This record gives sequence, C-alpha cells and structure tokens, in this order.
Amino acid sequence: MATCEAVPLIAAKAREVVAANGLVDRIKLIAKPSTDLQIGPDLKERAEVLVTEVFGTTGINEYVIPTVTHAHAQLLQPGATVVPNAVSAHAYLAGGPTLESYFFVGRAAGFTLTAFNDFAQADMGLDIRYVPHDVLSEDFVVFRFDLMQPPAQPEKRMIDVVATRPGRCFGIAQWLRIDLVEGLVYENRPNPKATIDSWGHMLFRFSEPIDLKAGDRVRLLAQHNCHVLAISDLRDSA
Repeated sequence: MATCEAVPLIAAKAREVVAANGLVDRIKLIAKPSTDLQIGPDLKERAEVLVTEVFGTTGINEYVIPTVTHAHAQLLQPGATVVPNAVSAHAYLAGGPTLESYFFVGRAAGFTLTAFNDFAQADMGLDIRYVPHDVLSEDFVVFRFDLMQPPAQPEKRMIDVVATRPGRCFGIAQWLRIDLVEGLVYENRPNPKATIDSWGHMLFRFSEPIDLKAGDRVRLLAQHNCHVLAISDLRDSA
C-alpha cells in the first residue's frame, strides 16, 4: 500500500508513525502531492482503490475534483473504487439578527451606515453550531459530486427553495456531506450536539435581506468552476 503527503514535515512524522507501528514493510509513504506521482518511479502499477481526504467546507474548495480527475487518468485502474464515493454541499435558507450582523450594518451610535453594505463579502466560513439563527426552509442539495466520475466542466443550476416559516432571511447556510461508501455517511449539518471536527459551515449572503412568509419561493443561482462554489439569490421570490 502507498500513501502520499505533500508537506515534508508531516510526511516525516507520518513515517515515524508507520515505523512505530511496525508497518514499514506494508506502507510506502511518498513525500509529494498525488498529482506528482508516476507509475514506475513511485507506484509499481495503477491502484485499485483511492482513499482521499482533500475536502473543504464546500466539498470542492481544496481541489478535490482536479486531484481525483488526475488520479483516474494517471494512477487508477479502470473501475477503481474511490473513497469517499461522493461529496455534496447541502444548505437551508437562514435568518436571525446575529448571523445577519456578520454581513449587514444598519445604524450604529446614531448614524446610518447602510452604504457600507456594498462592501460586504459575498460569503464567509463560520462554525454556526452555537450561533443562534433561524432555519427558514427544508434542507436542499446545492451540488452533488460523484468522485467515481468527477465533473469535467463548471456547472450552474437554478434552485427554487420554499420558505417553511416566516422570517427575515439574510442568505444561505451551507454544510458538507461525504458519502464514504454505501451506507456510511459523514455530515456536519449545524447542530449544537454535533461532535467537534475540522469542518465548519459557509454562509452565502444575499444582496439584501428578504422578509419571507411561509410558502414564499426564493430562486437561487448555484454555480462552481470545479473549485469554487457560489450561491446567490435572483430576487425572484414570490
């Protein structure tokens, strides 16, 4: 079995761990990124299984699609198994004054400062498990990426989301779902009882907050370039 690590210091420590557990004759550790591996110098032959953890909060923002695409083309046998099988971005409409304040300003110290909202960033990474906020819709899938056959081109799609309760919606709260193998799933949907891990959540800001009634429909534009995910509203709510 072979594994690779791009950071030399971590690779050196990983070798120590392999040796300490008596696995030197079973695990070959290569100190380079997988996209630099070659059949022959690094691997004797194409592999039957790929196990990877190249994932960020949106699922694709650590170059997992180019990395797995390269592996399929250069390192794996046809029909090889990829673990995880798939990764997806899930989301819901979100509201509440605490999270809204991260993106929008109204009045402060007696002054109106709304003009500065034009400079607010479009998205933000934040662990919102313990941040009070309102969930204003059912959960929905933004994109699902099959790692057995990664997408070759950027994609965009329209998503119509129905508000399930009234409230002031500032945008979207998005989280990560990883389908490891059939029947085994990791998901970090915001939940105060969730276990602590390294992934947080993404907040995508609307151009301005929307006051919703239950049953109102919000049309979203979701798009990605195989690395960066973006979600915006189309101001077509009814």
